[in-house]
This record gives sequence, C-alpha cells and structure tokens, in this order.
Amino acid sequence: MYCGSCISGNALVRALREHGVEALLLPLYSPLRTDEPNQSEPRIALGGVNLYLALRFPRIRLPGFIRRWLDHPAVLAWAGKRGETTKPESLGPMCVAMLEGRFASDHRLLGDALSWIHAEARPDLIHLNNALLLGLAPHLKSQLGVPVVASLSGEDVFWRRLPEPYQSRTKDLLRSRCRDCDGLAAMNRYYADFFASEIGVARGRIEIVPPGVSVDEFAPPSSAGPSDDRGGESPRRGLKIGFLARICAEKGLHTLIEAAALLRKCAPRNAPADWRIECAGYLGPAERAYWKKCREQVEQLGIAASFVHRGELDLPGKIAFLRNLDVFCLPSAIPESKGLPVFEAWAAGVPAVLPAHGAFVEMVEASSGGLLFPPGDPRGLADRLEWLMTHSRQRQDCGRAARDWMLRHHTLSAWAARTVAWYQRVLHQGRAAGSPRSTS
Repeated sequence: MYCGSCISGNALVRALREHGVEALLLPLYSPLRTDEPNQSEPRIALGGVNLYLALRFPRIRLPGFIRRWLDHPAVLAWAGKRGETTKPESLGPMCVAMLEGRFASDHRLLGDALSWIHAEARPDLIHLNNALLLGLAPHLKSQLGVPVVASLSGEDVFWRRLPEPYQSRTKDLLRSRCRDCDGLAAMNRYYADFFASEIGVARGRIEIVPPGVSVDEFAPPSSAGPSDDRGGESPRRGLKIGFLARICAEKGLHTLIEAAALLRKCAPRNAPADWRIECAGYLGPAERAYWKKCREQVEQLGIAASFVHRGELDLPGKIAFLRNLDVFCLPSAIPESKGLPVFEAWAAGVPAVLPAHGAFVEMVEASSGGLLFPPGDPRGLADRLEWLMTHSRQRQDCGRAARDWMLRHHTLSAWAARTVAWYQRVLHQGRAAGSPRSTS
C-alpha cells in the first residue's frame, strides 16, 4: 500500500528541504512506500521483524548479522505482505510494548539507529509522525538531549480495532507519553479536539499545523474544453465519479455503491452511459473478503456497467485519475483525521461529496469545495451526487473554489512554513526552560 502516514511524512520532508531546512527521514519498522520520490534514508531504525521476535521470544539473543539480515528491505517487504502482520487486532502486545518503551531501551534494537542519529544526523529536534511511537520519546531525549515532538495522525483508527485489554492500555499509555514529548500537532481542529478529549491531553498543548500537497503537480489541464453546461440542468455523457482510497470498510466504498444504485434506478432508461463510478486504491490481503462483497453488491444492484476498478495507482496514474474526474467521493464510515486524498482531488480542481463528520466538515466549510451528506446514508449521498451531476456550472464553481483554496492555504511551501514556525516555538520553549524536557 502507499501508506497515508508514509506519504505525508515523505511530503513534509520534501517541503522542509525546499524551505531550506536540513531534514532527514528515518523509517521505523519497514521501508517507506510512497508514490512520490522517496526522501528517506536507506536504513531502518527499528525493523518490524526484529521487534516481533524480541517480543515473542524475549530470551533469544540473535547474532548481529542475523538481526541486520532481518532488517533487509526485502525481508521486511515480505513480512508486510502478510495480512496478519499489519492487522491491529493482532498487534495489541506490540503496540503496548512500544508505548511502554520496552523496545527503546533495548540496545540490540535501537542502538545502531541511535549511534547513527548522534554521529551523522545531529538533529536540533526529532519529529515522530505518529503518537503511537511516543514510547521512544523519553529514551531519545535522554540519549540525544534534543526536544521530541509528534504528529497526531489518525491513531484512533488503530486503537479502535485493538481487543481489550490492549485498547484501554494503549489509551492510558498515550496519555502518559504525551507528557513526555515537547509538542503535539494535529492537521485540523477536529482531530485536535477529539484526541484531547479522548486521551485526556490539555487542548492547549496541541498545535494545528494544516498539511499541504504539491498543488502544481495536480493542476488540471490548462487546455480545458468549452463548458458542457447547456442550461445547467442536465448531466453530460461520460461524467465520472471517483473514489480513491484504501479498499476497506472504513473508507465506505459500500455506501458509494448503494448510492450509485439509487442514482441508476432514477436515471432515464435511454441514457445508461451518462455517468460511472471510477474506483482505485490499495487492496490488502485482509480486505479481500470485503472487496468480494463489494463486487457482489455491484452485480446484485445491477450497476456493473457503471462501475470501473482501476486498481492501485502510482503517482502519474493518480494524477491522471483525479484530473479525469468530475466529482470526487470519499464516503468514510469513520471520521477522518487527515483527508489527504480530498486535498489532492481539490488540487486537481475536482469538487467532492463527503460525509459530514471528522475533518471534512471544517474542510468543506472553509473551501466551498463540495457538499456534505449524513454519514452512512446512501440516499443522502445519492442526492448530493445527483445535484452536482445535474448542475454543471455549480460543479465547476466548486472545483475552482477548492483549487483556489488549496493554492492559498495548502501548498507544500505553506505546510513547511507552518511546521518550521512550530519547531521554532518548541525550541524557544526548551531554551527558556533550560532543557529539552516536556513543557507541560
């Protein structure tokens, strides 16, 4: 999969470098998978296979050459392809061990990375891109003497799927570990408010650092044809509604399929090709049963001729996919903490229809880039899609408004500037306190 955390972390480092900051990206667990040029170092800080073995067989002492072999990208890639290795339901013990700091203090696991960071990177600040890694913070601070900050990045999607007692233990540990770091940042108000309330962290400790994307790369073709609006009340032939996300129940593809069936049921019989659903995204082994149900749903509802699956896309494929859409739809069943696919669609000038929860509410209100529907409601989604399909001038206005908003507020350079300002505040607070200890 092109992991959302990998993509955002990789994009941030690129943005920081273009901003003049010397930034190094060190992967944890496994090599990055990103659809943009990889900015990471060719080494792994904490190989996932070694972590698993250390947790499962704590008394075994593997020779150094075996540990290094287990950290080889090919071995880690093989392990990552096994569905069970990335399912939250099976990772409760490892998540708790990480937050407790058991891996951080094991020199066999983190020693080489710490030596490299100290000798080669020599950072002024360390930024962990997920709060579930905060078990590393105390050890990093004590060994390197620099502040440690963390992004809040959809941790709830993971902890909600942990069985008890691991879910409760994870949330308790997060509450404690947030006190060990020098700064927390969320991408939007929704997730900052949610995380503060759910975990019990002071809301004032969480900064809002909105993300950015490479808006120029996603720019719609400059040679756009004449408007298809003939009175503004009829859908054009070949109109495309796009879904781009990981294929899983959380992203709500089944809701879009049900809405499409309602749309097709109401469509004129003499216009069977007026529109179609274009679906793309990573399909993991653990989600094949869900995808099978979606395909069966498409057949049973009679919309197979209006449903196209494009598979997993690389960056050029993603850009072409988004540019070719008329409407974007991400009907997530759970509140989104980032919404990065929507930012990319808006950078391409494509309006969106989104559920009215999570980050999407403030995004649509700020950008005027689309419409909201009641979460999980196929009829409400069908109504919003139909309105945009049949009002082409308003659809184009929404797309232009979305892209203009992206250009004003969500470029990579704007993201870098906001992030650097946050880093500077953290460093200033640390100097004022006389040490890199937590400022809480």
